[in-house]
Formats: sequence, structure tokens, C-alpha cells
Amino acid sequence: MVSGLKKHSNALKVVVGVAVCVALLMASYFRIQYVNTQLLSEQKQAVLDANGIEEIADSKEVIEQYGMGEPIDVAGCRDHDHLMQEGVTFSFSDPRFVTVDEMLSLTGGKWDMASLAGRSHDEYVYLLVDLTISNESDIPTSPLWFDVEAGSFSACHDESATEALNGYWVDENYHAENEFYWRAPAHSTHHMVVAFELWQVGMSSSQWAFVRDLNYKLVFRDYPRKIEVSLHS
Repeated sequence: MVSGLKKHSNALKVVVGVAVCVALLMASYFRIQYVNTQLLSEQKQAVLDANGIEEIADSKEVIEQYGMGEPIDVAGCRDHDHLMQEGVTFSFSDPRFVTVDEMLSLTGGKWDMASLAGRSHDEYVYLLVDLTISNESDIPTSPLWFDVEAGSFSACHDESATEALNGYWVDENYHAENEFYWRAPAHSTHHMVVAFELWQVGMSSSQWAFVRDLNYKLVFRDYPRKIEVSLHS
């Protein structure tokens, strides 16, 4: 009787042992399958990402060319964290050159000339261009700034000069006046002046000799889109 119980107990242990082994094997199998699936998914994603990068690298720059006064649809253009909404157009007009003294007169003495301290005013010429923003949307526009280029020369807009020309400044308590001069309210048309500083140091000697005669264009890049506006059209 005792011998029979021992045999039964041993058989039970064998069955339990086999069941445990089978369970471990099954768990190991499913674990391997899961890991393989994850690796395959990551490999597929890596291929997709690589293809996306290749598509971006292979995409060509799309250049849109405009002349003075022509409306430019800037919907979808991104400048820093801002994305321009539908229904907004820009148009540039009346490019002209002014001296430092003329800038002072135009801004009524509100222009901060700290950057020119101790320098000859003859080293600077300012290019001014009128900008008209037409906003047919339900919200104010975001800022969207063009650079100026002429051959190898390139410069962004002069912030302090542009602010002063459009009646923007801060008082002694840092309270801003006309803070949103560059924004067109909803369903409105807004006019402003954009100033570019042409500095002798930033140009070659041959460029500076003909600083007022160079083939200037305003440029905005939002790859692959590039907008060019000729100032000589």
C-alpha cells in the first residue's frame, strides 16, 4: 500500500515537472515572439523614417517669384513657432534708400541709435520698403519677416528701426506703445514700413561702392518653399 502511494506521488511529481517545463517553454516561446515582433516593428519604422528623410532630402526647393505690388499668398508659411492662417496676403512696394540723418527725421527722434554709437554715419544706408498685409481671416496675423539679399549680401530686418518707423517704443517703465504694429487685425488691411540696415562692414568694397544700385530682393524661406520679391520690378 505504501509502495503504491510512493509510486503515485512520484508519478504526480513527474507530471507536475513536465507541466512546469512546458509552461516555461511556452512562456519563453511567446517572449521570443514578442521580442521579434517588436524588433521587426522598430526595423520597419526605421525604414519608414529613413525613406521619409530620403524623400525630404530628394525634394527640391520650390521658388516663387514676385514683383513690387504683387499679392503673395503667405498662408501656411511658418516663422519660428507661428503658422500663418488662410486668407492672408502680403505685398511690398516703394523701396527707397535713406541716410541715418533721414532716419532720425522720419522716426521723430524715437529711434534707438545705440548700435551706431561711436561709428561714422557714412558707413550706413537704410533700405525701406512698404508692406501691406491683407487679412481676410477671423484672427490677427502672426509676424512673418522677410530678409533682403543682393548677391552674397544678406540681412534680416532692422528691428529697432522698423519699430521706430511704425510708432513703436517703450517708455522709461518699459510699457510698450503700439505693441502690435506688425499685426493685421481680423478682416482688415494693415500698412507698415520695414527697414533693412545696409552696413559697409557687411559688404565687399565693390558692393558698397554701388550700394544703391545692387539687385536687391526680399526673401522668405520655409523649405522647400522659397519666396523671392524683386525690388527692381
